[in-house]
Amino acid sequence: MELSINIPSQPSNQRDETFRKWKAESFPTQTPRFYDPKKMMDKKLYNYAAEDRFDELFGHLRRLSPMDLSSIIYTQGSPSGNSLLHVSASHGMKDVTELLLQHFPRLMTGKNFHGDTALHLAAGAGKPETTAILINKEKGHGEANDFRCILEMKNDRGNTAFHEAVINGHHAVARFLVSECSELCYTENNDHESPLYHAVENSDVEMLSILMLAIPHDVDHLLKNLKGKSPVHAAVQGRKREILEQIAKGKLDLLRQKDEQGENPLHCAASLGYVWETQFLLKEYRDGAIQKNNEGNMPIHVASKKGHVDVVDAYISEWSDPTEFLNTKRQNILHVAAEKGRHQVVKHILQNQNLEPLINMQDLDGNTPLHLASMHGQSIAAFNLVQKP
Repeated sequence: MELSINIPSQPSNQRDETFRKWKAESFPTQTPRFYDPKKMMDKKLYNYAAEDRFDELFGHLRRLSPMDLSSIIYTQGSPSGNSLLHVSASHGMKDVTELLLQHFPRLMTGKNFHGDTALHLAAGAGKPETTAILINKEKGHGEANDFRCILEMKNDRGNTAFHEAVINGHHAVARFLVSECSELCYTENNDHESPLYHAVENSDVEMLSILMLAIPHDVDHLLKNLKGKSPVHAAVQGRKREILEQIAKGKLDLLRQKDEQGENPLHCAASLGYVWETQFLLKEYRDGAIQKNNEGNMPIHVASKKGHVDVVDAYISEWSDPTEFLNTKRQNILHVAAEKGRHQVVKHILQNQNLEPLINMQDLDGNTPLHLASMHGQSIAAFNLVQKP
């Protein structure tokens, strides 16, 4: 629900004239003392900023000495340490926001007790007008690099303003911010989560569309910058089928992203035993089936290692010769299942005549599946292997 805004008592023409008067005013400039201990803001001033009552606010500020003015602007704050700019921006009060930036531009980089700038709060509250005022003012005030720094500033959670817009589902604000800098899609917070990851985690189809349209088509650039938690892995783990289909349709190359264990989304689906996700990914990203993770295992080995018979079957149905699936130790899926004691997988393989060649295959150390089952104390798997004529 949007915050209610008090309807100005002044007629529109008179309000515009008053606004122009305050914009033309000058206030004594003094070096901000952000390092001073914060003081509690006057409730009256807070309300002026929150309700866009700029005439009353600046009329009050006009009567102050330079020292008192500097204290109110730069060291006084709300219980969360919010400045007047934080207050006006988060409430969507465009006139107070514009006037504060006009006369006290250094407030733009000021942070509250949680590391939030005014831009964080405006974006997180879904206030497109004040978000645009903050951005456009900064673009016209400094160098291009300074502007980028503002967009990339992080709070105590490591979130940028763009994170806050995406997490809270504010599509208009997110669309505006990412149009200013597409690289924001990749920026990670303290939990290594990008805005793209959050859009998937929230199952926000519209937000995901906004972000995917902003991502450059350069595949190498995409995978180089997307280093944190994988959005596709999140979609697989959450069984978000609509999201997976949307990613495959709009940005297929995202399926190539690997996690810290070197696993692609097929490894993820195999580990969890998800058959539909495995079949879907095999259709959309077939090459992922032969990629190896940091342990040297293909997705089918992961499924076998975890005991997911149906996922193993999904791979076998796609490739008639299972002896081709070997990990870096030259182990087939029966080796892996036997070593981990996944006797259901072992039994299933032994019942399939087409898989008999797996039984006597040796790995790099010369071990057959029976050797590995015996060496690791997997008695049921070993018994099933011994019983096989």
